[in-house]
Amino acid sequence: MGGALAAMLLLVPVQTAETVPAGRTMLHLDGGFALLRIDVPGFPVAPVLTGDLELAHGLTDWLDLRGRYTTHLGLVNRLGPELRARVVHAGGWSVAARLFPSAQLVGSEQDGIDYGGDVSTLFGLLGTHRFDDLAVTLEAGATVQWLLFEHIADRAHVDSVPYFAFVDVALGVEWPTSDDTNLAIRLEAGIPAAPDDPFTVLGIYPRITAGGSFAL
Repeated sequence: MGGALAAMLLLVPVQTAETVPAGRTMLHLDGGFALLRIDVPGFPVAPVLTGDLELAHGLTDWLDLRGRYTTHLGLVNRLGPELRARVVHAGGWSVAARLFPSAQLVGSEQDGIDYGGDVSTLFGLLGTHRFDDLAVTLEAGATVQWLLFEHIADRAHVDSVPYFAFVDVALGVEWPTSDDTNLAIRLEAGIPAAPDDPFTVLGIYPRITAGGSFAL
């Protein structure tokens, strides 16, 4: 039974350091909560609904092309392509690198429509250990912001100086339920380079999601 489950895991490794087999396409959907500190007396920390949609296509047996969309309450939206390359595969261990350039748009309705955002790139490394019936993945990376922009009260501001913005870490567990479906749970933390970020919780942006991957 354990060997069969491990074999199935090889077919749908969307959130691990394994890559999707050449020619296959997988869709990953998840949802959960992020925590933010809000400057409101008596209500300093707020859970925010969040979710992801990711499409992964295997270009080769070691390289994926992906598209990823993340939202927080529909007000903070990030979208971009990703390349994920498996560089080590030995026994139950796999190591991969990921490159995720993206654009973020933040909008809120006040007197008019104010918005802002950034253009960033995440550089990350993933390590996965596969057990008989599940895979555990640890990820670490860094995000560089290339462009920041905002439009508030009919005034626009653009900052094009590159900025090291975040250290990103994550722990994920993924397990198969059939030969073309996976379930997963993931805990993430974004650690801002700015030490006085007023919206963090204990100095980080924590986020937890759960979802699944499906063959298309």
